[in-house]
Amino acid sequence: CSGGKTDAQVENGMNVCESLPKSNGDTEILDIPGNFDSISFDPTLTSTEEFVKQVEGYTLSHLAINHHFLQKVSSASIGKENTAKLLFQFFTAYTRFNKEFAGNVTRLRDIITNPRHKVILDANLAEENGIYNEETLVELEGLGIGRESVQNIPHPELYKDFVANFRMILQRSYNYDPRDIVPENVEGINKETIAELTADGKFGLLAGIHFGSELIVPELYSKLLQGLRLSCDMSNEDARFLILHIDVDQTHAENLRKIIIDNCVTMEDRIRIVKNTEKILNARVEFYNALISSNIESQNW
Repeated sequence: CSGGKTDAQVENGMNVCESLPKSNGDTEILDIPGNFDSISFDPTLTSTEEFVKQVEGYTLSHLAINHHFLQKVSSASIGKENTAKLLFQFFTAYTRFNKEFAGNVTRLRDIITNPRHKVILDANLAEENGIYNEETLVELEGLGIGRESVQNIPHPELYKDFVANFRMILQRSYNYDPRDIVPENVEGINKETIAELTADGKFGLLAGIHFGSELIVPELYSKLLQGLRLSCDMSNEDARFLILHIDVDQTHAENLRKIIIDNCVTMEDRIRIVKNTEKILNARVEFYNALISSNIESQNW
Protein backbone atom coordinates (compact mmCIF):
# COMPACT_ATOMS: atom_id res chain seq x y z
CA CYS A 1 0.00 0.00 0.00
CA SER A 2 2.88 2.38 0.64
CA GLY A 3 4.64 1.63 -2.63
CA GLY A 4 4.61 3.69 -5.81
CA LYS A 5 4.53 7.07 -4.12
CA THR A 6 5.37 10.24 -5.99
CA ASP A 7 8.20 12.46 -4.79
CA ALA A 8 5.61 14.90 -3.47
CA GLN A 9 3.94 12.21 -1.37
CA VAL A 10 7.24 11.16 0.13
CA GLU A 11 8.23 14.74 0.89
CA ASN A 12 4.87 15.62 2.41
CA GLY A 13 4.76 12.68 4.82
CA MET A 14 3.57 9.11 4.96
CA ASN A 15 0.14 7.96 4.00
CA VAL A 16 -1.60 5.21 5.92
CA CYS A 17 -3.50 2.12 4.85
CA GLU A 18 -7.11 2.11 6.02
CA SER A 19 -9.67 -0.67 5.64
CA LEU A 20 -12.95 1.02 4.71
CA PRO A 21 -16.34 -0.68 4.27
CA LYS A 22 -17.94 -0.50 0.82
CA SER A 23 -21.65 -0.07 0.21
CA ASN A 24 -21.96 -3.71 -0.90
CA GLY A 25 -20.65 -4.99 2.42
CA ASP A 26 -17.09 -5.66 1.25
CA THR A 27 -14.06 -3.77 2.51
CA GLU A 28 -11.53 -1.73 0.55
CA ILE A 29 -7.92 -1.00 1.50
CA LEU A 30 -7.06 2.60 0.70
CA ASP A 31 -3.77 4.49 0.78
CA ILE A 32 -4.84 7.80 2.31
CA PRO A 33 -3.10 10.79 3.95
CA GLY A 34 -2.24 10.12 7.59
CA ASN A 35 -4.47 13.01 8.68
CA PHE A 36 -7.54 10.84 8.01
CA ASP A 37 -8.92 7.54 9.25
CA SER A 38 -12.06 5.50 8.77
CA ILE A 39 -13.95 7.75 11.20
CA SER A 40 -13.30 10.79 8.99
CA PHE A 41 -15.03 9.12 6.05
CA ASP A 42 -17.99 7.70 7.98
CA PRO A 43 -20.93 10.15 7.75
CA THR A 44 -22.56 8.56 10.79
CA LEU A 45 -19.52 9.44 12.93
CA THR A 46 -18.24 12.67 11.35
CA SER A 47 -20.54 15.46 10.17
CA THR A 48 -20.07 17.02 6.75
CA GLU A 49 -18.90 20.28 8.32
CA GLU A 50 -16.33 18.48 10.47
CA PHE A 51 -15.11 16.43 7.52
CA VAL A 52 -14.60 19.55 5.39
CA LYS A 53 -12.79 21.17 8.30
CA GLN A 54 -10.43 18.17 8.45
CA VAL A 55 -9.69 18.38 4.72
CA GLU A 56 -9.07 22.11 5.04
CA GLY A 57 -6.67 21.47 7.93
CA TYR A 58 -4.84 18.87 5.85
CA THR A 59 -4.65 21.32 2.94
CA LEU A 60 -3.34 24.26 4.96
CA SER A 61 -0.61 22.14 6.56
CA HIS A 62 0.49 20.62 3.24
CA LEU A 63 3.79 21.40 1.54
CA ALA A 64 1.77 22.99 -1.25
CA ILE A 65 1.82 26.17 0.83
CA ASN A 66 4.68 25.33 3.20
CA HIS A 67 7.38 24.28 0.73
CA HIS A 68 10.96 25.40 1.35
CA PHE A 69 10.85 27.30 -1.95
CA LEU A 70 8.10 29.51 -0.54
CA GLN A 71 9.91 29.89 2.78
CA LYS A 72 13.06 31.08 1.04
CA VAL A 73 11.46 33.56 -1.33
CA SER A 74 9.04 34.97 1.25
CA SER A 75 11.94 35.84 3.56
CA ALA A 76 14.38 36.79 0.77
CA SER A 77 16.90 34.63 2.63
CA ILE A 78 18.92 34.04 -0.55
CA GLY A 79 19.43 37.78 -1.10
CA LYS A 80 17.21 40.39 -2.69
CA GLU A 81 18.42 40.04 -6.27
CA ASN A 82 18.33 36.24 -6.32
CA THR A 83 14.90 36.27 -4.69
CA ALA A 84 13.54 38.64 -7.33
CA LYS A 85 14.99 36.49 -10.15
CA LEU A 86 13.56 33.29 -8.70
CA LEU A 87 10.16 34.87 -8.21
CA PHE A 88 10.11 35.99 -11.83
CA GLN A 89 10.90 32.45 -12.93
CA PHE A 90 8.13 31.18 -10.66
CA PHE A 91 5.53 33.52 -12.12
CA THR A 92 6.59 32.78 -15.70
CA ALA A 93 6.25 29.04 -15.11
CA TYR A 94 3.04 29.44 -13.09
CA THR A 95 1.30 30.78 -16.20
CA ARG A 96 1.55 27.27 -17.64
CA PHE A 97 0.66 25.47 -14.42
CA ASN A 98 -2.51 27.36 -13.52
CA LYS A 99 -3.98 28.18 -16.92
CA GLU A 100 -6.94 25.76 -16.66
CA PHE A 101 -8.55 27.37 -13.60
CA ALA A 102 -11.38 29.32 -15.26
CA GLY A 103 -12.12 26.42 -17.58
CA ASN A 104 -12.44 24.09 -14.61
CA VAL A 105 -14.90 26.43 -12.89
CA THR A 106 -16.97 26.47 -16.08
CA ARG A 107 -16.86 22.67 -16.31
CA LEU A 108 -18.02 22.34 -12.72
CA ARG A 109 -20.83 24.83 -13.27
CA ASP A 110 -22.01 22.83 -16.26
CA ILE A 111 -22.24 19.50 -14.43
CA ILE A 112 -23.71 20.45 -11.06
CA THR A 113 -27.48 20.64 -10.80
CA ASN A 114 -28.14 22.69 -7.65
CA PRO A 115 -29.22 26.23 -8.71
CA ARG A 116 -27.69 27.79 -5.55
CA HIS A 117 -24.34 26.24 -6.41
CA LYS A 118 -24.53 27.55 -9.97
CA VAL A 119 -25.06 31.08 -8.62
CA ILE A 120 -21.90 30.78 -6.50
CA LEU A 121 -19.87 29.64 -9.50
CA ASP A 122 -21.38 32.32 -11.73
CA ALA A 123 -20.12 34.95 -9.27
CA ASN A 124 -16.68 33.35 -9.33
CA LEU A 125 -16.60 33.41 -13.13
CA ALA A 126 -17.76 37.01 -13.21
CA GLU A 127 -14.81 38.07 -11.07
CA GLU A 128 -12.49 35.99 -13.27
CA ASN A 129 -13.66 38.32 -16.05
CA GLY A 130 -13.08 41.51 -14.06
CA ILE A 131 -16.58 42.18 -12.73
CA TYR A 132 -16.48 43.18 -9.05
CA ASN A 133 -18.89 44.64 -6.53
CA GLU A 134 -18.49 48.22 -5.40
CA GLU A 135 -17.17 47.19 -1.99
CA THR A 136 -14.22 45.38 -3.55
CA LEU A 137 -13.41 48.30 -5.85
CA VAL A 138 -13.49 50.79 -2.97
CA GLU A 139 -11.26 48.53 -0.88
CA LEU A 140 -8.74 48.31 -3.73
CA GLU A 141 -8.79 52.08 -4.18
CA GLY A 142 -7.93 52.40 -0.50
CA LEU A 143 -4.80 50.36 -1.25
CA GLY A 144 -3.80 52.65 -4.10
CA ILE A 145 -5.18 50.43 -6.86
CA GLY A 146 -7.38 52.31 -9.32
CA ARG A 147 -10.60 50.60 -10.34
CA GLU A 148 -9.82 51.25 -13.98
CA SER A 149 -6.78 48.98 -13.67
CA VAL A 150 -8.87 45.94 -12.65
CA GLN A 151 -12.46 46.52 -13.72
CA ASN A 152 -13.58 44.54 -16.78
CA ILE A 153 -10.08 43.10 -17.26
CA PRO A 154 -10.03 39.26 -17.34
CA HIS A 155 -7.63 37.72 -14.85
CA PRO A 156 -5.35 36.21 -17.52
CA GLU A 157 -4.80 39.75 -18.84
CA LEU A 158 -4.16 41.07 -15.33
CA TYR A 159 -1.60 38.33 -14.82
CA LYS A 160 0.10 39.11 -18.13
CA ASP A 161 0.36 42.79 -17.12
CA PHE A 162 1.75 41.79 -13.73
CA VAL A 163 4.53 39.67 -15.27
CA ALA A 164 5.35 42.41 -17.81
CA ASN A 165 5.61 45.04 -15.05
CA PHE A 166 7.74 42.70 -12.96
CA ARG A 167 10.10 42.25 -15.91
CA MET A 168 10.56 46.02 -16.19
CA ILE A 169 11.17 46.31 -12.44
CA LEU A 170 13.92 43.69 -12.65
CA GLN A 171 15.51 45.53 -15.55
CA ARG A 172 15.37 48.81 -13.66
CA SER A 173 16.41 47.51 -10.22
CA TYR A 174 19.08 44.95 -11.12
CA ASN A 175 19.93 45.64 -14.76
CA TYR A 176 18.68 42.14 -15.41
CA ASP A 177 16.71 41.11 -18.49
CA PRO A 178 15.13 37.80 -17.47
CA ARG A 179 14.49 34.94 -19.84
CA ASP A 180 11.22 33.10 -19.68
CA ILE A 181 12.41 29.89 -18.04
CA VAL A 182 9.77 27.20 -17.84
CA PRO A 183 10.80 23.70 -16.75
CA GLU A 184 9.92 21.24 -19.48
CA ASN A 185 7.74 19.05 -17.26
CA VAL A 186 5.71 21.84 -15.58
CA GLU A 187 2.95 21.80 -18.17
CA GLY A 188 2.94 18.01 -18.11
CA ILE A 189 2.45 17.95 -14.33
CA ASN A 190 -0.59 20.19 -14.70
CA LYS A 191 -2.08 18.41 -17.71
CA GLU A 192 -1.87 14.99 -16.12
CA THR A 193 -3.37 16.12 -12.83
CA ILE A 194 -6.18 18.17 -14.38
CA ALA A 195 -7.04 15.24 -16.67
CA GLU A 196 -7.40 12.97 -13.62
CA LEU A 197 -9.50 15.51 -11.72
CA THR A 198 -11.76 16.22 -14.68
CA ALA A 199 -12.25 12.50 -15.24
CA ASP A 200 -13.70 12.21 -11.74
CA GLY A 201 -16.35 14.82 -12.47
CA LYS A 202 -17.61 17.14 -9.80
CA PHE A 203 -15.53 15.53 -7.03
CA GLY A 204 -12.28 16.09 -8.89
CA LEU A 205 -13.20 19.61 -9.95
CA LEU A 206 -14.42 20.61 -6.47
CA ALA A 207 -11.17 19.36 -4.93
CA GLY A 208 -9.06 21.17 -7.50
CA ILE A 209 -10.93 24.46 -7.34
CA HIS A 210 -11.55 24.71 -3.60
CA PHE A 211 -8.78 22.84 -1.80
CA GLY A 212 -6.23 23.09 -4.60
CA SER A 213 -6.72 26.79 -5.34
CA GLU A 214 -9.23 29.12 -3.67
CA LEU A 215 -8.52 27.94 -0.11
CA ILE A 216 -4.74 28.22 -0.36
CA VAL A 217 -4.27 31.14 -2.74
CA PRO A 218 -4.62 33.90 -0.09
CA GLU A 219 -1.78 32.44 1.98
CA LEU A 220 0.28 31.38 -1.04
CA TYR A 221 0.04 34.78 -2.72
CA SER A 222 0.70 36.57 0.57
CA LYS A 223 4.04 34.75 0.82
CA LEU A 224 4.92 35.59 -2.76
CA LEU A 225 3.91 39.21 -2.29
CA GLN A 226 6.06 39.44 0.83
CA GLY A 227 9.02 38.17 -1.17
CA LEU A 228 8.37 40.75 -3.88
CA ARG A 229 8.22 43.59 -1.37
CA LEU A 230 11.47 42.50 0.26
CA SER A 231 13.33 42.04 -3.02
CA CYS A 232 12.22 44.83 -5.32
CA ASP A 233 10.35 48.10 -5.50
CA MET A 234 6.89 46.94 -6.52
CA SER A 235 3.87 49.14 -5.90
CA ASN A 236 0.43 47.90 -4.96
CA GLU A 237 -0.71 48.92 -8.43
CA ASP A 238 1.93 46.70 -10.02
CA ALA A 239 1.07 43.84 -7.64
CA ARG A 240 -2.69 44.24 -8.05
CA PHE A 241 -3.18 40.72 -9.41
CA LEU A 242 -1.85 39.20 -6.19
CA ILE A 243 -3.54 41.68 -3.86
CA LEU A 244 -6.89 41.19 -5.59
CA HIS A 245 -6.70 37.42 -5.16
CA ILE A 246 -5.57 37.60 -1.56
CA ASP A 247 -8.79 39.49 -0.83
CA VAL A 248 -11.31 38.02 -3.28
CA ASP A 249 -10.34 34.36 -2.98
CA GLN A 250 -11.10 34.35 0.74
CA THR A 251 -14.72 35.06 -0.16
CA HIS A 252 -14.60 32.48 -2.96
CA ALA A 253 -13.36 29.82 -0.54
CA GLU A 254 -16.12 30.59 1.95
CA ASN A 255 -18.77 30.24 -0.75
CA LEU A 256 -17.27 27.14 -2.37
CA ARG A 257 -17.19 25.52 1.05
CA LYS A 258 -20.99 25.46 0.91
CA ILE A 259 -20.86 23.43 -2.31
CA ILE A 260 -18.30 21.02 -0.83
CA ILE A 261 -20.46 20.44 2.27
CA ASP A 262 -23.43 19.51 0.11
CA ASN A 263 -21.33 17.04 -1.88
CA CYS A 264 -19.58 14.99 0.80
CA VAL A 265 -22.61 13.16 2.15
CA THR A 266 -21.48 9.57 1.61
CA MET A 267 -18.28 7.72 2.42
CA GLU A 268 -17.59 7.31 -1.30
CA ASP A 269 -17.96 11.08 -1.84
CA ARG A 270 -15.47 11.81 0.92
CA ILE A 271 -12.89 9.33 -0.30
CA ARG A 272 -12.99 10.84 -3.78
CA ILE A 273 -12.65 14.38 -2.46
CA VAL A 274 -9.65 13.49 -0.29
CA LYS A 275 -7.87 11.52 -3.00
CA ASN A 276 -8.37 14.31 -5.53
CA THR A 277 -7.25 16.94 -3.04
CA GLU A 278 -4.10 14.94 -2.43
CA LYS A 279 -3.45 14.80 -6.19
CA ILE A 280 -3.70 18.54 -6.80
CA LEU A 281 -1.68 19.49 -3.71
CA ASN A 282 1.06 17.01 -4.60
CA ALA A 283 1.10 18.43 -8.13
CA ARG A 284 1.88 21.85 -6.65
CA VAL A 285 4.77 20.34 -4.72
CA GLU A 286 6.04 18.69 -7.89
CA PHE A 287 5.81 22.11 -9.57
CA TYR A 288 8.05 23.71 -6.93
CA ASN A 289 10.50 20.83 -7.16
CA ALA A 290 10.61 21.04 -10.95
CA LEU A 291 11.24 24.77 -10.78
CA ILE A 292 14.10 24.34 -8.33
CA SER A 293 15.75 21.43 -10.13
CA SER A 294 15.86 23.24 -13.48
CA ASN A 295 16.55 26.72 -12.15
CA ILE A 296 19.55 28.57 -13.49
CA GLU A 297 20.14 29.89 -9.99
CA SER A 298 20.19 26.37 -8.52
CA GLN A 299 23.38 27.09 -6.63
CA ASN A 300 21.26 29.05 -4.17
CA TRP A 301 19.59 25.86 -2.98
